[in-house]
Amino acid sequence: IFSTQHYEIYLKYNDKKQSLNFLNIKIVFKPNINFFLNVKQLWKLNLTTELLILSTSKGLVTHNHCRKYNIGGKPFILLK
Repeated sequence: IFSTQHYEIYLKYNDKKQSLNFLNIKIVFKPNINFFLNVKQLWKLNLTTELLILSTSKGLVTHNHCRKYNIGGKPFILLK
């Protein structure tokens, strides 16, 4: 029996004028593949227009928060 998991991610902005302009949502997480990014690898990524959400020991956080708090994690979702 296969069970599907359901995730709801709410993105919040500080400014009411901002809106979601994501055109592409790519699920990066695969249960059978252990792919982990450390902080050094995150700093090498050029993610200027994308938002990478990682699964970490602190929960689901963005790549910017991982850089700020010096933690790595498994890539979960890439928003373009």
